Amino acid sequence: MDCSHPVPGCESAMRGDGIPVIAMLSGTGEGKSTVTCDLSRDAALAQVSSQADADSNTSCSCVYHTSWFSPYDRSENVDIIDTPGFGDTRGDAQIEKNNDNIVNTLKSVGKVNALLWVLNANQPKQIGSGRTDAFRFVRAYIGKAMYKHLIFVYTRFGWRASKGREVETGEARKKFLKTLHTNTITNLLRDVESEFWPNGAIDPVVEKAMRDLPFFGLNIYTAKFADDGVGQMEFFDEDMPPEMYNKEDPDGSWGVFNDEKTYKPNGASMLRELKAQILKVAEVPPLNVAHLRPLTESCDKVADSTLDSDVTVVGQHLLDCVNGQLYKTLIEVVKPHFQKIKGDIFAAFAIRQAAEVNDVDGQELAAEAHNVLALSQHAMDTASNFTSMSAYSTCKNLRPHDQTPKSTASALSTCLQGIQEGKNPTEVVAMQERFTDPKTVSADRAEELLAAIEQLKPEERAMILEGPFKINLRDLVYRRLTIIIIFEGSMTDIKLPFDLKTSSTRTEMSQKILGTETVRRLIPPKAKEVLTLEDSNGIEIGSDMDVQTLWKGEANVLAKIELELTPEMKLLDDSMREFLSKDVPDWNSRNELAQAFTKDGISQLSDLAFT
Repeated sequence: MDCSHPVPGCESAMRGDGIPVIAMLSGTGEGKSTVTCDLSRDAALAQVSSQADADSNTSCSCVYHTSWFSPYDRSENVDIIDTPGFGDTRGDAQIEKNNDNIVNTLKSVGKVNALLWVLNANQPKQIGSGRTDAFRFVRAYIGKAMYKHLIFVYTRFGWRASKGREVETGEARKKFLKTLHTNTITNLLRDVESEFWPNGAIDPVVEKAMRDLPFFGLNIYTAKFADDGVGQMEFFDEDMPPEMYNKEDPDGSWGVFNDEKTYKPNGASMLRELKAQILKVAEVPPLNVAHLRPLTESCDKVADSTLDSDVTVVGQHLLDCVNGQLYKTLIEVVKPHFQKIKGDIFAAFAIRQAAEVNDVDGQELAAEAHNVLALSQHAMDTASNFTSMSAYSTCKNLRPHDQTPKSTASALSTCLQGIQEGKNPTEVVAMQERFTDPKTVSADRAEELLAAIEQLKPEERAMILEGPFKINLRDLVYRRLTIIIIFEGSMTDIKLPFDLKTSSTRTEMSQKILGTETVRRLIPPKAKEVLTLEDSNGIEIGSDMDVQTLWKGEANVLAKIELELTPEMKLLDDSMREFLSKDVPDWNSRNELAQAFTKDGISQLSDLAFT
C-alpha cells in the first residue's frame, strides 16, 4: 500500500523541539485512532479515524500536527503519530509491512516523548496476538526505556456502570479500572515477559516497574451525528445521558470535553489527567528512536562474535541485550560464549567503548552488563587503562622483530597514545622490557627502529623516546662509556664520555682521547705519547675486536698516556725534579710535580729540550 499520506493533515515529520510528540501503539481495533481524536478534539481527524476504525485497515503511520483538546482556543500544540495495528487480520505479510512502517516512521521522526499503548476495555481477557505483538514490539525495540515513556490507555471504559438498580461511579470505577489493568500486566508478565528470564523468574524490580506504569480509562468516541442532517463526525461520551449534551458548551463538542459533570472521574477529567501525565513524561529526555532496531536480534549476534570482531559493534550488541532486558540470552548464551573464547577483557572493552558512544543511559547499561556477565576486576581495570581495545592489543602483542621497522614504529605510537592518563598498565611495562632487552634486541635492530621512529611526527617521536613510557632504544644502539685518563702513571681528574657503537674501533677511541683539549694540554709540544687502553679489569684493549667486549661489564675504560722523552728532555726533566725537590722538600711525588709543571706553565721550559 502506498503510504505517501494523501489525507489532508497527515504528515510524515515532526514540527520541532518544544512540541510534545506522542506515538500510538496497539493491536488492531483497540481504538488508538479514536484516542488520537480525543487528545486533539479535532473533527477532521475524527473523520479519518472513523473510517480507519470502521474496517481496522489502517496500514500506514500518520503524523498529525494538531493541538491539545484543551484549552479550547487551541493554543497548545501537540504532534501525534497514529500507527497501523499489530496482529493485522489480513495475514503475516501485512503484519510485517505494518511493523516495518511503524519502525520507519519512528526512525524518521527521531524522538518521541510518550508511547501510548491503547487497549479496548471491553475485551479485558483478550491477550491475543495483537496485544502480545504490541508488547513484544515495545520490548524488542524500546527496551528498558519504556518504563519512562509508556502509558496505558483503556478505551470504551465506562465511568458510569449500571449495577442492578444502582449506577456505579467514582472510586468504585477507579478500583475496577485498576483491577482491569493489574490483570493485563499479570497476563503480560506471565505470557510474554517470563520468556526473557532464566527459568521464567522475572526480576522483582522489573515486575514492579511494569506494574507501576500509569494507566487511564476513556469512553469518548467519534460517530456520525444523525440529527444534524449532514452526517458529520462528532464526539460522544457513552457515559453522558442525553440531557447532559449542550450545543452551546464552550468546548464546541456539546460538552463532551467539559469535565464538570455530575459524576467524577469522567472521560473529560481522565483526558485532562492523561494530558498531565504526558506532559510530565515530556519533561524527561525524549526517547531516541532515530536508530531504532530490534534489540533481540542484536543481542543474538553476540554469540557469533570472535576476538577479531569489531569491539564497538559487539559492545553495542551487548548493551542491546541489557537494554532489551534479555537476561535469558545473556546468562544462558552470551556469558558462556565469552567464557568459551576467553573473552573477558574483550567484553569489558566492548561494553566500555559502546557506552562512550551511547546515549545518556550508556554508563548505566554498561554497569549492568558488567554485573550480569560477572566480568573480573582485572578485565575491567584493563579496559580502563587504555583508550581502546586496539591500543591494548597492540601494547600486549607488540614485539621488536615481528614487523618491519616502519610498522613497529607506528605500532609503538599507537600503543603509547592509547594509554589512559595517569595509568601504568602492566602490558606497557612488559612491552618496554621487551624493547630494551639487549638479549632480544640487537644494536642493528635498535638502530633500524630508531631510524624509523625519526620519520614519525615530532610529537610521536618525542612520546616514544622521551615520554613517561619512553623506549630507550638509544641504549641499545650505543653504550655510554667513561674514559678515565691516567697520565704518566698518575690519575688525573679528566673523565671523557664515549658512545660505544657496534661500529666503534680502537682508532676512534684513540682519536677521541688524544683530540680532547684537556688531554692535549698534558702533552708537551713535539713530545711523543704512548696510549694504552684497558678495561675495568685491567685487560688491554688492543684491537677493534677488543673494543666490542666493552658492551659487557663495567662501562669504564682506563686510558694510560706515557711520554717518550729525548735524552735532552729526560735530562731537563731530571734536573728540574732535583731542583724542585730541594726547594720544596714535600713535593716528592711525580703526580705533584706534573701538576706543578702544568700549573706554573713550566711545560714551556720543556720545549727547550726540542730546540
